Amino acid sequence: MDYLAGSMVSTLVATFLLCRYRFNHRKPISLSTLALSTLIGNVVSFIVVLFCQEGWHMFTAAAWSSPKGGWGLVVILLGFIGAFSALPAFAVTAYYSRLADRSESGPTPQATPTPHAAPTPESR
Repeated sequence: MDYLAGSMVSTLVATFLLCRYRFNHRKPISLSTLALSTLIGNVVSFIVVLFCQEGWHMFTAAAWSSPKGGWGLVVILLGFIGAFSALPAFAVTAYYSRLADRSESGPTPQATPTPHAAPTPESR
């Protein structure tokens, strides 16, 4: 459960930073931004949680030996967690995408009110 919450938070932070960078540099914000931020967030979260559980032992070959049940189960589990962490990141990406579209189009032109002219002697 701690990994799920950690991956969601780290994915949201990565999405926010990546979208903000692309927005400030006038680059398009698309689903590739979402995919990249989800990947970055999950990798960072995986390394941090693994280091908290294994300590410095994670840098040895024995720590990366085949887990119980094989690597297939681990990959499926990480895929589900990645999908769940991509959902809140999708909202951030959609917000920045819409914000970028609005800033590109600029302000909508408003009709300027015509000044009322003073009545002339002929119009009275």
